[in-house]
Amino acid sequence: MNEIIPFFEKSIFDPTIADVGIDITEIGIDSLINNPIVQSLPIAKAVIGVAKTAQNIHDRNLLLQTCAFIVGFNSGTIDEEKVQKYKSKVTDNSKYAEAELGRILIILNKTVEKEKSVIQGRLFRAYINEEINWYDFCELSEATESLYISDIPVLMRSFNERIENPDPAVSYRTSRLNALGLVIVSTADAKTTVGTIHIGSFVTISEFGKKYVKYGLKKSDEQTI
Repeated sequence: MNEIIPFFEKSIFDPTIADVGIDITEIGIDSLINNPIVQSLPIAKAVIGVAKTAQNIHDRNLLLQTCAFIVGFNSGTIDEEKVQKYKSKVTDNSKYAEAELGRILIILNKTVEKEKSVIQGRLFRAYINEEINWYDFCELSEATESLYISDIPVLMRSFNERIENPDPAVSYRTSRLNALGLVIVSTADAKTTVGTIHIGSFVTISEFGKKYVKYGLKKSDEQTI
């Protein structure tokens, strides 16, 4: 792990992939490995080597997810002074680099959906910009690991409005989001002369969910997915 972390750190802060507009969510593993821009990244050189081949599917996936992470990280404004501050920390302290960058590498290595790695990159950007702390990043990152990508539209809907009496197609998604702490599912009851009766339910986004949308689902400083 220690051998690959310096290559990973150098690659994170390379905006080349984001600048050239590669649609990382559409590109396949083989196309990615054969892309000359990707091949120039330090992490690619470490993973696929001078022979520019990666027969191991885990190595291929790690490279793919790392590129998605880099795209997410570089998709918004980054404070260059804070970037330099962080780079100094990981360069001067190998244990610090192992604890943080090593954790991210492990997450990326077991990720399948490229969209999740893009989100992880955005969250890491928020951490580097000191908009969230490391504990926030870890919590939001863990939510991303467990999140269903198909549930994001419902999460965004709850961010924009209170969802009244969700139908079955929505409620099973809100149940999963509620389990992650991203939304709050509440019931509406009414008292009658014969007792309390259930008259409906509604879903609102939680404070944690708002933080997730703000820092994880932003494509840029103005747009959200």
